[in-house]
Amino acid sequence: FGVKAGLNMQQITGSLWEKGYATGAQGGFWARIHKNNFGVRAEIVASSTRYNCAGFDSAGKQYPFIADSAGNKGDFSALYLDIPVMLEYTFAKRISVQAGVQYSNLISLNNLTPLKPNYKTLFVPGEFAFVGGIEIYLPYNFSIGGRYKHGLSNVNNEIISNSVDAWKTTGIQAFICYKIK
Repeated sequence: FGVKAGLNMQQITGSLWEKGYATGAQGGFWARIHKNNFGVRAEIVASSTRYNCAGFDSAGKQYPFIADSAGNKGDFSALYLDIPVMLEYTFAKRISVQAGVQYSNLISLNNLTPLKPNYKTLFVPGEFAFVGGIEIYLPYNFSIGGRYKHGLSNVNNEIISNSVDAWKTTGIQAFICYKIK
C-alpha cells in the first residue's frame, strides 16, 4: 500500500461544453495484492477538475442553468472521490499495465461565474468509467504512471439541465506513487 499524487486532466463531452482538457490535481491512497506477474489494485483518490460551458448547444439553444442572457457561461470547478479497481499485469521487471473500472462520486460542484440557478444538481452525482494505464516502478519505493479514463455513464441530470445531450467524461492522469509497505 502507499500514497499517490499527480495531475488530473479531464473534459466533458456534449455540445454544451468547451472541448479541451482542464488540469486539476489528484491525491490519495492505493493498495494492491500481487502474485507472480498478476495483481489487483484498488485506490481511493480525491481529484479536481474544471468544466467550461460553451453557452449554447449545437442547435443554438441556450440553457439557463449553464448560461444566461448577460453572456455569463458556466465555469464549474468539481471535486470527485474516485475509486478505481484494476487488474494489473507486470510484463517486465519494473513495468505494469493496468485496466479496470472506476466509480467516481461528485463531492462538490462550484460555479465560478455569477449564474444564480441551482447548478449543484446539474450533474448526476455518480459515474462509472473504464480506466487503463501503465506504471513504472523506480528505486526507493517510488513509481510513476499514466492512465486514461473513459466515462461509461451519462452525467447529465436532464431534469435540471433540460438538455438531452449525453455528457460523458474523459481524462488523462499522470501520477507519482510512494510504496509505504
